[in-house]
Amino acid sequence: MHAFEQACVVHYLTMNLSLNRNSGTETRCCRLAFVWLVGYFNSHKTCLNCLILTLTVAALAMIRLLFIVSSDFQRISMLYRNTSATGSVKRSPVWPYNNYGFHPVNEKGVYSFWNVCIEARSEFIQRETDFLGQKIHFQETKQIVIYNSFYRDGVQKVYVAGSHNSPWNQWDIRFSRNSIPSTHAFHNTTAFFVVQTCPVNFHHFWIDEFVPLFCVIKKANRLQPGSRNQIIYRLPTNLTKDSICGCYNKTTFEEVLFSLYTTTFHDVFYHMNTNTCYSSGVFGISAVIDNPRKIVEHTLKYMNISVHQEEGYVTIIQRNFRRIININELMHAINSMGFRNMRVVNLETMGVVEQAKIAASSRVMIGVQGAGLQWAAFMPPGSNLIEIAWPYKHWGFYFSSYVTQYQIVHHQLYAQHVRVNWSSYEHMVRHGNPVSMEERIELLQSRPKTSSLDNIWKWGDAIVNKDDLISILSTVDFTIPQTQDIVIESEVSVKNQLKFWNSSFS
Repeated sequence: MHAFEQACVVHYLTMNLSLNRNSGTETRCCRLAFVWLVGYFNSHKTCLNCLILTLTVAALAMIRLLFIVSSDFQRISMLYRNTSATGSVKRSPVWPYNNYGFHPVNEKGVYSFWNVCIEARSEFIQRETDFLGQKIHFQETKQIVIYNSFYRDGVQKVYVAGSHNSPWNQWDIRFSRNSIPSTHAFHNTTAFFVVQTCPVNFHHFWIDEFVPLFCVIKKANRLQPGSRNQIIYRLPTNLTKDSICGCYNKTTFEEVLFSLYTTTFHDVFYHMNTNTCYSSGVFGISAVIDNPRKIVEHTLKYMNISVHQEEGYVTIIQRNFRRIININELMHAINSMGFRNMRVVNLETMGVVEQAKIAASSRVMIGVQGAGLQWAAFMPPGSNLIEIAWPYKHWGFYFSSYVTQYQIVHHQLYAQHVRVNWSSYEHMVRHGNPVSMEERIELLQSRPKTSSLDNIWKWGDAIVNKDDLISILSTVDFTIPQTQDIVIESEVSVKNQLKFWNSSFS
């Protein structure tokens, strides 16, 4: 008889003697169950061997993990109690819910680490990435090091949550089980590591960077005055206009970013001071919030801007590119409907706070599809955005889902006619290089290219049917006080500004 069978028989007899002391259904069920198990494993010896092997490997792995964790705890405890001879600094470790209120965030691609440092690289790394069909080249001269990392050691690539528009949602991090060297400058605050997209475009700054960052900072319990949160970027922030149309200028919307109680200095990680350490760092951003309207209210409060729902302007946004050709006709049509609080603005000539004030005092915003329409989210709840676009010419409506979540009503207004503005196209896409007549004809007869930037119809100017606009405005449910005349947000008069715009089309 096989040794296993002998062991089973002995065990069965032993159990049978003990079970005989009892009686009833329970005893018979136990006997039958054990007999079935002995018979099954006797006929399926391969399954039994696999089970034994699996349990053995799992037990060894658990023992190894317990040994590593216990040894790390013991070693770190000794390092923090005594100043080592190698120059390690005597510091108390920073743990969750510490004296500066940081709550670790570890969910949905957002990761928190303790003792995060910026150090110089021994060898520089050349990087290349793609953005809107253009290659970005940059050189990383520094690295991110996380000390007291327990069981982790060496360089690891950490993939994080971020915008789908970001070309690089990943960080190369070096983990070290050693303590922070005494030569490093230690800051008892939190650094947030962000992969930005296009900070000079308010729409992308808002949805790809600010809103997700707001959610993470709030969840980390760092959305409070005096937090001095440090923002550190993954990609360059000083690319020239020739290299990507100046998309990476980090200073454009700083006044909005500072509402997150950040330090005034924020830059790509390899521009940070060498050997700078933070007690905690959060990698990745994720927009998870039950009421996005709270973000607008927080930002307006920080800027000291009040929202007056009893007042409101009909605001027409005129742009340097993608202009409304018959804006004079639309203004008179709006005026004939009894809307007296009306103004025409060019947001591109205004500061950030002034743009926010314009939006917060508007009840109706009218404009051609573009990044500036994201300011419609700053209008009072129940306000209306009328977005002008021309889908039949490959430039469609876009902002419905991006403003309705802020309790703004969205309306689609189809352009009646569209004229390609070659000057705009040459300036924004061709970097000032002229487009020949032969190429113009070819572009007009072909479909737009894959890149959304290189689309001649994107840089067109629109003629809007005033009757279509009146039809939409007639559904707007609010009464504007009949106390003011037409207001143009400019130092020039209506007549001079219209003269300037009309002359641009001649």
